[in-house]
Amino acid sequence: MRFLTTTSALFALILVVACGDDAQEPGNNQNNDTPQPITHEFEDEGAVCVGTSGKLDPTGGTIEVGETVEIYVQFADCLSSSCSANFDSDCELHQWGSGIYQITSSGSYDDLSPVEYECTADCNDFSTKCGEVTFGGDEVVLIQGDAHHYIEPGSERRCVDEGDAEEPRAVTRSYEDEGPVCFGDVTSGQGLEADEPFFVTVSIEGCLSSSCTADQQAECEIEVDGDEIFVSSSGSYSELTHIEEGGCTDDCGGAVEADCGSLTLAEGTYTVYHGDKSSELTIPSDGAVCE
Repeated sequence: MRFLTTTSALFALILVVACGDDAQEPGNNQNNDTPQPITHEFEDEGAVCVGTSGKLDPTGGTIEVGETVEIYVQFADCLSSSCSANFDSDCELHQWGSGIYQITSSGSYDDLSPVEYECTADCNDFSTKCGEVTFGGDEVVLIQGDAHHYIEPGSERRCVDEGDAEEPRAVTRSYEDEGPVCFGDVTSGQGLEADEPFFVTVSIEGCLSSSCTADQQAECEIEVDGDEIFVSSSGSYSELTHIEEGGCTDDCGGAVEADCGSLTLAEGTYTVYHGDKSSELTIPSDGAVCE
């Protein structure tokens, strides 16, 4: 009996020495020494890339008037392909005015701590596409969070860091002989009669934000020479780039329309010239005509 007691005590002592305070609980197979990934998260931040996804192609060139280019947000510009993983991203463009776009973006990735190997130094960028923008003759405003970026046609395709953002300012839009010429009252549906006066207008811009559009100005003149009608128009307005929550209202509450006065024409077919465009107008007509 004494021998058994001594043996039991010795077995208990060996068990304590072998396990100590670090003994794992039953069913716990986790190794506490394994490095855990580090998650990086982004919300409405990062470089805004215009016409490029990140690393610039030297042959990319400049942005031309009338060209449609892709817009990206770059969350990181030099990551290791062997130590960065679990990428997730989302980005959208919301148009506020004729050339103002709000960018909403989010993204995340994990940094993996190397155990048996070194991280490769291949410097990959982490970008996500937001949408496309068509450049007219005026600058485009891209707003992400509080950062405002003003991009003019003719500028280089590039990524613009948050630190290079500009202070919010109004943008002036100017037009010369642009927009459809409307003969008659479009809303009433009344037709055009020979030898009866009707109004003529030029719709320069018809769907602007009422909260961000100001200083609308427009002029129009008409000259009739035989069966030819010459229309000349100009207009301008200012767009405010709001940074308050919600931004500009998308309500089509602002418009720029040039009043050309009234016109009386005899029965026949006329050629209408407006800028570098031409169209035909036939009198009489069953309804208003916009060309």
